[in-house]
Amino acid sequence: MGKIDFKFITDFGVYLRTKTPDKGQRICTNNTVMKDMERFQKLMGPALKFGWIVRDPFIHFNRKLVTKDREILDDAEIALIQSVDLPDCMQAVVRDMFVFSCYTGLAYSEISALS
Repeated sequence: MGKIDFKFITDFGVYLRTKTPDKGQRICTNNTVMKDMERFQKLMGPALKFGWIVRDPFIHFNRKLVTKDREILDDAEIALIQSVDLPDCMQAVVRDMFVFSCYTGLAYSEISALS
């Protein structure tokens, strides 16, 4: 465990940004890498408490998230999504749930909890 230091963390970040993705996957963007680093950083707390590491390797690491402005769908785009003919009934249910969430503002977890 003593090999986890600041250099390891920065090298891990470079690896996440440059690794060749599997088929059907995309390369990691900045925010994905920063979220993975946040998860990794949370593991260091128990490692310190149990004495597996002597000091926190994330002490000088700063996460920098990129804020993105997302465009909203207009009525024509929502109507276009609604009109798509899907052969699989499960895909149609997911589409209908998405359109319902567009109109109501409910999250997926809230819609799936409806009865």
